[in-house]
Amino acid sequence: MLKGEADYFLCYPSICDTYIAQKFLTNLESRGHLGIEELEKPKKAHFAVRNDWPELVSILNKAILAVTTEEKKQLREKWFNRSYSQKSLIESLTDAEKLWLDSNRRLVFSQPKKYSPYSYVDSDGVFGGLASDLIKEFNSQYKVDSYYVDYPNWSETYQALLDGKIDYIPTININEKRKQEVLLTTPILTYNLTIFSHDDGPYFNNLDELAGYRVGISKNSSVANLLRANYPNLNFVTYKNGVDVYRALSDGKIDAAAASPHVMYHTINEYNLENIVASAETEFRFELAIAVNKSKPELLTLFNRMITNLGPDEIDKLMDKWTTVKIVHRIDWQSIIFWVLGVTLLLITLSTILITLNKAKTIKILAENDKRLTNAQRVAKIGSWELNDRRELVQISPQIRTLLGLGSEFSLTQEDYRSFVHPDDLEGIKQSWKRALKTGLYQHEYRISVGNEEKWVREVAELTFESNGKLNHASGIVQDITERKIAELKVIQNENELRSLTSKLLNVQEEERRRVARELHDDLSQRLAVLSLSIGTLEQDKDLLPAKDKLNAVKQNIITVAKDIHGISRRLHPSILDDLGLIDALKSEIKNYVDREMIAVDFETTANKVELGKEAELGLFRITQESLRNIAKYSEASKVQVTLSIINQHLILKVMDDGIGFDVQEAMLSPGLGLQSITERARLIKAKLDIQSSDQGTIITVDLPLDR
Repeated sequence: MLKGEADYFLCYPSICDTYIAQKFLTNLESRGHLGIEELEKPKKAHFAVRNDWPELVSILNKAILAVTTEEKKQLREKWFNRSYSQKSLIESLTDAEKLWLDSNRRLVFSQPKKYSPYSYVDSDGVFGGLASDLIKEFNSQYKVDSYYVDYPNWSETYQALLDGKIDYIPTININEKRKQEVLLTTPILTYNLTIFSHDDGPYFNNLDELAGYRVGISKNSSVANLLRANYPNLNFVTYKNGVDVYRALSDGKIDAAAASPHVMYHTINEYNLENIVASAETEFRFELAIAVNKSKPELLTLFNRMITNLGPDEIDKLMDKWTTVKIVHRIDWQSIIFWVLGVTLLLITLSTILITLNKAKTIKILAENDKRLTNAQRVAKIGSWELNDRRELVQISPQIRTLLGLGSEFSLTQEDYRSFVHPDDLEGIKQSWKRALKTGLYQHEYRISVGNEEKWVREVAELTFESNGKLNHASGIVQDITERKIAELKVIQNENELRSLTSKLLNVQEEERRRVARELHDDLSQRLAVLSLSIGTLEQDKDLLPAKDKLNAVKQNIITVAKDIHGISRRLHPSILDDLGLIDALKSEIKNYVDREMIAVDFETTANKVELGKEAELGLFRITQESLRNIAKYSEASKVQVTLSIINQHLILKVMDDGIGFDVQEAMLSPGLGLQSITERARLIKAKLDIQSSDQGTIITVDLPLDR
């Protein structure tokens, strides 16, 4: 492409742009896309991990998610389009570039005389502004001499560059026309056209809000043409030049002006226009560059190297220096006389100024605080409102209008706002407001519909009342919590799915237990009984009398195994629960538990006549069984008490022991104590579970409502 043998090259922008920046190839640039859907999709890079290390994949994913948006931005700025050689500029030149530089040690430039603070010539003929520092840096780095040539106006200066009479212009705004006519470096500075207003006047958030106000512009300026083309309905007041515009703003003759922030702050400092303040940046973005004659692409590359070597921070420091500098003008005697008269007038009016000074400062501080509050609300997605005693909205912050997708020209009443609320949430808001009229505090989360989009918001308000209890005032905030709410709903959905899966697993487990218990009881137990009878028959055989004792021992072992199998079958699924109900099943389980574990258990019940469903009976039985198993395994208890009672239509099951206790919160996270099983079974039968534990023992309480 550099040789002109190809017109286009296809690649991913992040790769090519970085290479172009590293090699200073500023005569190459990204021009567009092919419109092929598959190629338009963003290219994603991934870590590749061994397929037998899924843990590393999980760790890397968590690390990637932990990188904040600001950190990603910093990484992009570090590695994309920012890489360049750290060698001195002379050392980084190619042989061809050094040869060109040796043949062009004398360069000629020009610049408008009045373009402060970017460039200017003062009354002593001294060249100043950002351009002067850039030229000094360029001359120093490349050991060249740059000579200034004066032209009467900007048009002739620019034409001289086109004609090749000068080699470059050190500061110029980039536009499409100039891109075609001259070579332009990487932008030196980038700034947004900014709205300025009087510190005693209104503040403006955007150009739309200037409607109905007086907007100052300078005759035939590029800013004036831009504003007239894009905002023709604004009330423009035209002045001869920019300084006249800014003085008119300072004097209150106009309400606002739009300008480069560098130019405005320089003018404020030079002419002491301290009552002018910045309101807001506009959507119009400008870039400042160095313009080079088309016949000297080598010179363009040298300038780009210098700009990259300086870096944006150093250029910003240079710009700050010239923004705050004061230009010294020659003053004649007539000016001195006027100055003396001005001082005299100042002394006469000093008392008035002192009185009004504090007021002006206070207004300025309040306006600045209001601007900070607006910015803070925008970042936090929070809007504020005020309600009077007639329940009328008397103040609404811009963020609420942004949330609802409304412009500043739309008035908004309380009824208008309610029209955005989701119909299903209106009743909840009504009830929360009723409670607020009693407590003085309102808080509610609900949905609003904005176009085709549904958003979640959280509204909080504080109400004040008169002595008779009537509402006097209310102030509140509305916060966009859509992202948080979606995440919460997703968590709830996942929890519900997990609980549903757990319920199914418990049901499957119970069915499998029932099947195994039935097979143990109906099949294996019967076969052992037959085997025992067969051995009993052999005991009666006279031929086997010498082996009678051994046969009897085998028979006793078979009987013991049969009892153990019966116990296992009963613990897997007690048939007595299906046949006789919960009370008898608990009595049987406790009796066998005492015989097996040698721990005293006292069982008391006043709920003999209670009728429960099969699911509830099984759940309570399993909770008791699991609790007793935990006591035997962990508690070192000597005595246990199990009670079952009915209190106010609630069935209360309690399992109490005198053991060593445990940390409930820690145990809930451990897979070893079976508390998760107890908790899940209580939830499945819609019972409330409470576990209290100390070094004096543990109490497990299950509260099951009976009026369901």
